[in-house]
Amino acid sequence: MKHLIQGFCINTKGVDADAVAARLLELSKQNEGLTAELVLAEASNAESPLHAVFEWDDTEAATQWRLHQARNLIRSIRVIPSEVQVSAPRVIFVKTETVYLPTSQVVKSETLYQQAMNLLVQRIDQAERAAEELRTAADSQVKKETATKAINALKSAKESLAMSA
Repeated sequence: MKHLIQGFCINTKGVDADAVAARLLELSKQNEGLTAELVLAEASNAESPLHAVFEWDDTEAATQWRLHQARNLIRSIRVIPSEVQVSAPRVIFVKTETVYLPTSQVVKSETLYQQAMNLLVQRIDQAERAAEELRTAADSQVKKETATKAINALKSAKESLAMSA
């Protein structure tokens, strides 16, 4: 199986994606899951296939992190029409530890599978909200119709998930 590394702020130059995936899977098996701290500790070893993925120059890493924060800030701003009333956001943080598990392990546990499906529904909701924003801001009927089609497809996907639950 061939592996590909994709993502923002990830250095893939000179990185063997298959070796990285194999090492991550090995670490996951040894530790019953992965944490960011575990991956970083492994990557700090210059001999590890994970090492090249990270920026080890602290000044450059700090700049990359701040750019990442800036991108997150840009993506987090939402335009709300003035006629829409907005209540104060409610934030509840339940999970105290995040462990990343391979999909093959998640599907073997009914609880983990259900958590993954719930996360999928949340992501569909986020995509639906983004499509709603595009439709609201669209400057042509064609764009509004395209966004409406996307919204309908996302709603249909959510309905399909609800029926299979």
